[in-house]
Amino acid sequence: MKVDLSGKTGRLARQTLSDFSEKMLMLLADMSLEEISVQKMCDICNYPRSTFYNYFDDIYDLMDYCWTAIYLWYRRKKRKEGEEQP
Repeated sequence: MKVDLSGKTGRLARQTLSDFSEKMLMLLADMSLEEISVQKMCDICNYPRSTFYNYFDDIYDLMDYCWTAIYLWYRRKKRKEGEEQP
């Protein structure tokens, strides 16, 4: 994965990553991963293919990013809930 999730990312990079991951999850509700192409993803997100490849190697790499982002979000949520409990 070309994206370093351990470091800080800029606002535009976060927006781009969010756009790709949200659309990926939306498309997966209606079709299989094998049916989703990089071109289809870029058309839906309105980004050029070069932007996609700046962040990801292929569509499977984007899927890995989605799983990792969901996992990190869940961990942060659980940690926050744990801190709030007496």
